[in-house]
Order: sequence, then structure tokens, then C-alpha cells
Amino acid sequence: MPGNTLDQARAHYASAAGLPYPAQFELSERWSHWSALTARAIESFGSLEEAIHFAQRESGFEHRYSTTDSKSHWPLYQAALIADFPDRSALIAKLEDSPLSHPQTVSEFEGRRMSNVTFWHAYEFLATFCRVENAKRIVEIGGGLGTLARFWLENAQDLSTYILTDFPESLFYAEITLRSHFPGRRIRYIAQGDGLAALADGEIVLCPAQLASNLRGLSADLAINSGSMQEMTEAAMLWWCDWLEAGQIEHFYSLNYGLQPIQARRGGSANWMCPRLGPNWDAVLLRLDPPIVREQTLRHYREVLFRRTPAPERAELEARSLAILQAHSRPVSINREQSVLELLDALRLSPSRDLVMRLVQILGTLYDYRPKELVHVCTVGLSLDDITEEDRQILTELLTELSAIAAEEHAAAIPSKPLF
Repeated sequence: MPGNTLDQARAHYASAAGLPYPAQFELSERWSHWSALTARAIESFGSLEEAIHFAQRESGFEHRYSTTDSKSHWPLYQAALIADFPDRSALIAKLEDSPLSHPQTVSEFEGRRMSNVTFWHAYEFLATFCRVENAKRIVEIGGGLGTLARFWLENAQDLSTYILTDFPESLFYAEITLRSHFPGRRIRYIAQGDGLAALADGEIVLCPAQLASNLRGLSADLAINSGSMQEMTEAAMLWWCDWLEAGQIEHFYSLNYGLQPIQARRGGSANWMCPRLGPNWDAVLLRLDPPIVREQTLRHYREVLFRRTPAPERAELEARSLAILQAHSRPVSINREQSVLELLDALRLSPSRDLVMRLVQILGTLYDYRPKELVHVCTVGLSLDDITEEDRQILTELLTELSAIAAEEHAAAIPSKPLF
């Protein structure tokens, strides 16, 4: 294996780039574009900084902007972090950007190196660390440039293993970042013949998405997906949900798009609803648009922290689902979004005819657009045995309408020029 970081990352990329993906892994249009862009550029990089700057300017790993365009907003981003984590000011003050980052995007803020996107990554870290602080093993699906992994490795005393699984093109940048920041840590890159035993060989484990099946059934205190499950195709997203179900995973944190217009399915919002887990999880955190989200984007994000539970009895699931339905069967003009989130979670626990039709009522009449979750709700409704013929006709006609709208999708949002 080559001795310097750039050559090591190149060699690992070359070993994984040609591996076949599972049949369900049809890349979305955006990520097909960015993967091809990175593949062409990898051999040309002359330094670590050049590689990271290319990823930050040319690719969709981050919503990173120049300080000229963003720094006036940073006090609002800082206030958003403090609003959610008022007792963690000392920890917030330790979270800063990497010295590898593009200098046009980084500046000093309250004594630390920051950028607009570092506030976002700081939120992801705080949202997981403050709720699962004693995690010893973490797996992140879609690790990007490795920033969230870096924050955990720098600040979590109990953490022994951090696993990232992603496209080889993304792991190339994450490996550069993590080797640069943690030269003394053992890093293991998963190869074709490896299985779960390989996890013991690394404090940081990098797994190409093509080989994620090799780690199926792994145990972890926490799994994380932020901002990438939303960009997976329907089949790929369901594949990862099945992968999570197969593991011995205690918690799963998701921060992904929610309640997006059905016209936005192409590009950055490539499936009908995510994540979609089974009933053996409790949603201990469930909300729309944390403060940092409201400050940095106009899109809705659904934030969920699931905790795995013993398999509940069917009667218990039905009772919990019914209680949620009854709580949201009155006018919902004030708490419309929270009602939708909780009703969708009840649908996960125990789908019923009344639950489906209540969601259709809210999503179909109280929004001035068609949220794409409606497709998922209609599909679930049509699969129920107790649906009436009248309801079946309503759902079928609505699904036909939604399919026609989705067929008029706008072009995928792929940047044609650098981000800054």
C-alpha cells in the first residue's frame, strides 16, 4: 500500500470503483453526475487540499458558500445551535472547520475556524452525541467528506469504532480528511473478502457501498443518515432500510427531506418518503425543521431518532396507532406538520383504513401542493384488506393524479458551475 495519504486513498478508490452494486442500487441522476465528475478528477489531484477544494466547490457533498455570501448569517446559525443545546456552549465552542477546507469559505468566528456548512455539521453532531453520548460503535450511511465522523472522533470519549459506508468516490475524500486529522488511528478499508470480523481491525472503517452486504447484521449503538437517504432512489433507500433492520442497531438518526412537493422527486428528492422502517422502533425524537434547518434552507427536513424495541404485540401496535389517530382527528391548522409526522409514524406502526384516509384528508386538502408522501400513503392504503371499494376508488384516482404530476418532473438540480 502506498505511503502517503493521497496515494493510499487513490489505491483504495481504484480497488472499489469497478465493483458491482446490488441490483437495487440505481444511482439518482445527481449522484451519477457527481460520481462521474470525481472519477475523472481523482488522478489529477496534486495535494490533499486540492482534492478537498474540488469536492467542496464542484460536487454536491455540502451546501458550502463563500464567506462573502454567508458570514453575515453566522450569528443566526450560532443562535440556532444554542437554542437547541443551551447547556452545551462549551462543546459548541470546540466544533470548527478543517484546515483542509477552501479558504474562501472559512473565517474566524468567536475564536474558531468556521464556515456556513460547519454549523450544519455541528448540529448533526450535537443532535446525535447529546442523545446517544456513550456510543461505542457508530455506522454512518453516506459519510460525505467525513466531517461528522471527525467531530465524533474528536469529542466522544467512549467511541471505539466509527464506520462510514458510501460510494467509493465519496470515501476517497473522507479517507483524505480522516487520515489527515487522525494519523495515529487504525483505518480499515473493507475489501471483497472481508466480513464482520474486519471491524475489529480499525478504529475508523471505510466500506464501499458495493460491499455493504459484507457488513449486514453488524451491531452498533447508533446508525446515522443525514441528507443522503433523501437522494436515493426508492429501491436503494428500501435496501438500506432492510440493511438497518438486519443489524443489531440500538438507535438510528435521520435528518432528511420531508413533505417535499411531488415535482421535486427527481434530483435531490428521489423517493416518496424516507426512511421507512418497520414497527420495531420507537420514534423518541420526531419533528420538522430544527432551528438550524430553518436558518439555512427553505426545504422541509424531517428529523427522527429511532430506538429499537423488542418486537411488540400486534394489539399493542394497533392501540398506539389508534391513540395517535384519535389525537390528530380534530382540526390541525395550528400543528399541521407535527400532526402529519406523527400520523405517518402511526402508519409505520400499524396501518389502518382510518389512518390512511385521515392522512389523505390532511395532505390532500391542507397544502397548496401535493407532498410526495401522499404516494406512499395511497400505496399503503391500497394494500389493506379492509379498505372499502369507495375508498379504493378515491385512492386509485389520487394515485393516478399524483403519477401524472410526477411525470412532469423538473430537470434535476445539478450545478453547472462551482458553488463559490
